[in-house]
Amino acid sequence: MLMLYDYVLYVLRNLRERQTRSYLTMIGIVIGIAAVVSLISMGNGLESAIMQQFEEIGTDILMIMPGSAMGSAGSMGMPGAMSTGKLTDDDIDLIESVKGVDMAGGMITKEAQVKFKGISKNTFISGFAIDESYKIIQRMSNFVIEDGRDARSTDTYHALIGTRVRHGQFFGKEVTIGSKIEINGYDLKVIGSLETLGNNMDDQNIFIPLETAKKVFNMTDDYMIIMVDVKDNFNPADVAEDIKKAMRKDRDVKEGKEDFTIQTTEELMDSLGTILNIVQVILIGLAGISLFVGGLGIMNTMYTSVIERRKDIGIMKAIGARNNDILLIFLIESSILGFTGGVLGSIVGYGIAKMAGFAAAMTVGTGILNIEFDIMLSLAVIVFSTVIGSVSGIFPARQAANLNPVESLSK
Repeated sequence: MLMLYDYVLYVLRNLRERQTRSYLTMIGIVIGIAAVVSLISMGNGLESAIMQQFEEIGTDILMIMPGSAMGSAGSMGMPGAMSTGKLTDDDIDLIESVKGVDMAGGMITKEAQVKFKGISKNTFISGFAIDESYKIIQRMSNFVIEDGRDARSTDTYHALIGTRVRHGQFFGKEVTIGSKIEINGYDLKVIGSLETLGNNMDDQNIFIPLETAKKVFNMTDDYMIIMVDVKDNFNPADVAEDIKKAMRKDRDVKEGKEDFTIQTTEELMDSLGTILNIVQVILIGLAGISLFVGGLGIMNTMYTSVIERRKDIGIMKAIGARNNDILLIFLIESSILGFTGGVLGSIVGYGIAKMAGFAAAMTVGTGILNIEFDIMLSLAVIVFSTVIGSVSGIFPARQAANLNPVESLSK
């Protein structure tokens, strides 16, 4: 044990004498480990934030959209992919007749030009019924009134505005409660503003009663999404299947040819989780290239160290050092380089992840990246980098151990 301690002291002294080279050698390991730690931390943080939102919503909500592709790009389901088919009031009535359905409500969402005090800008306008089904919208979208009041069933030409509209980030001017905004020639009174919904797109939306939206957009019923609340003690997946059967029969379409999509919150969670995992694996694979390069750097440095210290190796062998002793010394040195690179890389990686979380909060307006320190991840990457250092030092260490002492001292 004492001999091992002496070996470590000897290695540390050599590394101090070659500080610049030691630091440069560790850069590859530090970059690779930092990339792995930051990417995994950000991925876990994003997944945690998304799952937390779904937990708040609950798993008893179904989302029905027109077409076979999910056309949403935000918590309010802004239109994304092009879709066919159409959702109407008849569909809502049909859905509510299915066993296990508590209530259903639809939302109309269209982009429109909004005017306020001579300023015109485009944003999404969402119209929804102010009835019992409004509770589903509130749950799905996390509606919390920041200022003013919530919508009432008696409201007509009234509007709720997102926090960015309220506080001037959208128009460049603050929109106070009681102000008038114009949408397609209709004047609407602002009755309340919402706390942040999770991203800038949703936070600059305007929400109006469904009947008002139909007049503003000169349309009847063409819902972008119908949200369904499943009764207690009913399996959402089973209810979703029953709704599919009822809608297929009503539309006279065969299974697999539906012009609508039904998705449970659990399915959406699984899909997002799968996508996040795939992206993470790809990015970590790219980060692994840096680790490979870092390992080559350690190997190169150790070979150089063997050449520079041939005389030292010869002296150690001349005074009784065995091949295993020389081998151990160089393996300790390469392991320390890997270990130190892993520790520094872990610290740098968490620092990068924290800065990304802060940047996301400043840009998006919410803590979408919940970055938390994971001791198991840190230990895993440090052990991994130490192993990389050890493996990278094996061949140079064996070369040092096999040096002839007479030849070493003669050079």
